[in-house]
Amino acid sequence: MRREITAGPLVLRKLEAAVAPLLLEAANTSYSPSFTQFAPWCHSAYSRVDSEQFIAQCEADWQQATAFQFAILDASTGEFCGGIGLNQPNRAHGLYNLGYWVRASRQRQGIATLATRELAKSAFVDLPEIHRLELLTMPNNVASQRTALAAGATYEGLLRQRLRVGAVSHDALLFSLVRADVAEAT
Repeated sequence: MRREITAGPLVLRKLEAAVAPLLLEAANTSYSPSFTQFAPWCHSAYSRVDSEQFIAQCEADWQQATAFQFAILDASTGEFCGGIGLNQPNRAHGLYNLGYWVRASRQRQGIATLATRELAKSAFVDLPEIHRLELLTMPNNVASQRTALAAGATYEGLLRQRLRVGAVSHDALLFSLVRADVAEAT
């Protein structure tokens, strides 16, 4: 998987140690109950060590092709806008999960939609063995559902007890992008 993707006013760059302070700052300024209900990793005591450990795990995952995590950066300012990535591969069925988050101050600007489209295009080129990307949202995460649809994903249905947050299982809405969706959009 390529390490950098140009997406108009955005750059998707492989998460690396150098961005740990930027990730920390984005997490700390985004921390709120409305954000953390969908991003439980972002807690009130989130620290630089948390950022560094997450990025170290991302590097190990990248090497094993079990996840490809990117920082979403503003191409002109370098501001850390959020994160996006592929994870939870199912090699037998040729798919990855695609997930995203955008810092509170940059939400409602189309960032996740653009990043999702560009990551999907790159994934289908760089990972020829896959043919499907799945996007899961909690039923009350309307913003994420709008992003999935705006990015060209198809709503497929409700999956009962599909997402686990901590020790609690939640229902999820399933959206998908397949290779043909991306080919039609270009």
